Amino acid sequence: MRGMKKASELVGATPSAQVRPVSLALRRAVATFDALAPSLPIVVGCSGGADSLALATCLIDAGSRAGHDVYTITVDHGIRPESTAEAEEVVRKLTWLGADKAVREQVQVGSAGGPEAAARDARYEGLARAAAELSAAGAPIWLGHTLDDQAEGVLLSLARGSGTHSLAGMRQGFEGGHVHSRIRPLLGLRRADTEACCNGLGLQYVVDPSNKADGPWKTADGQALRRAALRERALPALAQALGKDAAPALAKSALLARQDDEALEAMAQTILAEVATDEDGQILLQANALASHLPALRRRVLRLAGARVGLTELTATHLQALDALVSNWHGQGPVDLPAGQALREAKTGRMWLRATSER
Repeated sequence: MRGMKKASELVGATPSAQVRPVSLALRRAVATFDALAPSLPIVVGCSGGADSLALATCLIDAGSRAGHDVYTITVDHGIRPESTAEAEEVVRKLTWLGADKAVREQVQVGSAGGPEAAARDARYEGLARAAAELSAAGAPIWLGHTLDDQAEGVLLSLARGSGTHSLAGMRQGFEGGHVHSRIRPLLGLRRADTEACCNGLGLQYVVDPSNKADGPWKTADGQALRRAALRERALPALAQALGKDAAPALAKSALLARQDDEALEAMAQTILAEVATDEDGQILLQANALASHLPALRRRVLRLAGARVGLTELTATHLQALDALVSNWHGQGPVDLPAGQALREAKTGRMWLRATSER
C-alpha cells in the first residue's frame, strides 16, 4: 500500500461500528472493481453531502489500499450564491483526505425536463467532462446513491405510470460481470448509514437547502421539488399508513423489476436480430414477423431498433404509435419521431425507421 492517506487514518484497518457498513461495502466493491478493471482509476462524484462524502472518504481508503488512484469531482451547479464557496471547501476537504486529484467542475443548469432533471443532466455531463480532463475518460463514475434514493425513484416512477424499465431503478454497476459507466455501491445501505459514517469519522457534511421541500428551489409552477416533497411528505405518510418503513420494500420491487426487465431485454435483442436489417443508414423491420410477439416485447424491439439509428428519445406515446404500424396496420401514414421518422410499406409489409437530417 502507498503512503497512509488521512482517510485511511480516520477509517482504520478495523472500522468503528458507525463507519463499518459503508467501509465494508466499499472495500467489497473495490475488490470487485479491481478484479474487473485493475488499471482504471476510481473517479468519485462528491457534492459534500453525507452520502457522497462517506462514499469518497471510504473509497480513498479502500482504493489506496488496493493500489488505485482516487480522483474526486465536485460539481458546482451555481444555483445558489454560496455554492461555489461550498464546492471549493469540499475540494479542499477531499484533498486533505488524500484524493490523488480533487477538482471542482462548474456547470450551467438548463430548464429542459424541469429543475431536477436539468440539474441531473448537467451534473452527469459535468462529471464526464471533468473525468476526461483528469485523463480518466472511460473510467466509471462512482456515485453515492442509497437505498432511500432507490425507493424514492421507484415511487416517482409509479406516480408517473412508468413501465418495468423505469421501475427497475438504478443498477449497482457490476451486473453481468462488467463494469458499467456508473457505479452505485451504496444501494444496499440507508441514508442513516452514510450520516452515521460521517459522524463516526468526525466529518462535517453539506446540507443543501435546495434538496428540501421548503427550500428556495421550486418547480415552474412554484411547487416543491417532486423528489424533495416525496422524501419529506409522501414516504413518511406512506410509512404511517402502512405501519412500517416502505423504503426497503420499494427497493426490493426495483430489484424484482430489474430481473424481469433484463429477461425481457434479452428476449427483445434476440427478436430484433431475427426481424431487423440495416440498410443505407436506416433499419428495416419485418412487421408481420414482429406482430406475432407480445406487446411488451414488440415495444422493446421498436425501442432498440430506434436506438440503433440514433433515435434515443422515444417516449411511450411514440412507441405506441410505432406499435400500431406493426400490429394495427390499416394504411396509416408515416409516424414522426424526435429527429426521425417511421413508415410501413403497403406492398412489402416492411417497416423502416430512420433519423432525419434535422438531428
